[in-house]
Formats: sequence, C-alpha cells, structure tokens
Amino acid sequence: MSPGMMAALRLRATYTRDQGVWHMIAAIDLATGKLHYRIRDRKRWREFLAFLKTLRRRWPDQKLYRPVLCEAGVLTLA
Repeated sequence: MSPGMMAALRLRATYTRDQGVWHMIAAIDLATGKLHYRIRDRKRWREFLAFLKTLRRRWPDQKLYRPVLCEAGVLTLA
C-alpha cells in the first residue's frame, strides 16, 4: 500500500481531554511486593516531594532506595 493511501485511510482522533488527566506517583516495597501510590490531578515537584515525605514518615529508620523517575520528563535514577 502506498503512503498516500495510508494517509487517506487514517482516522482522526475523536476524543478530547476536557475532564483533565490524573497522575499516579508510586513506589514498590521490594520486601513485600506491596505498591504504595497516590493519585493526583497535578504533577509537580510539590506532589512528588509530599509523596517522598509520606514514605519517610512510614519508614523513618529504614533506608529508602533511589526512586526511578518515569514519565516525569526523562527516565533517570535520582
């Protein structure tokens, strides 16, 4: 099939995001396999820092491993 025909067969996106989007910030406990998460309507450093502080309050004397940031700009080890 030629590229011109492929372009003619494509359908336009018909959905809109007028309700906004939700963002999930999550961490997994490697010892138990339990997932800890928060759902927020915004994705800023304030929400991420609040989530990290929540994890620190839950385990004040244990080592927290480095978070893996994905879909927060660039995939990186922080």
